[in-house]
Amino acid sequence: MLKHKLKSLYFLTFYYPMRANALRHRLFPSRVRPAKVHLGPGQSNYLGGWTNIDANFLTARIDVWADISAKLPFRAQTVEAFYSHHVIEHLPDRLLPFHFRRCFEP
Repeated sequence: MLKHKLKSLYFLTFYYPMRANALRHRLFPSRVRPAKVHLGPGQSNYLGGWTNIDANFLTARIDVWADISAKLPFRAQTVEAFYSHHVIEHLPDRLLPFHFRRCFEP
């Protein structure tokens, strides 16, 4: 596992590129039908048939590169289900309400 300082440097370096990539996915969605979204699959928990999102593009196997602590890269009413197994414990406590609100907002 990466040390905290290295993770902080990663997120500081890629903050704006991740936001831009998420915006691109919101503006130009690749799917028309409601998607099933897997948040934070890492390397070994990739789900076929789901849209897998992670902030780590270096070692994770993903479909969409975005920081899930920010606005998710989907338009309203386009997500059928979220799967967030072993993810919320990695988010700072101050971001938990934001994370859940983003998953449930219309």
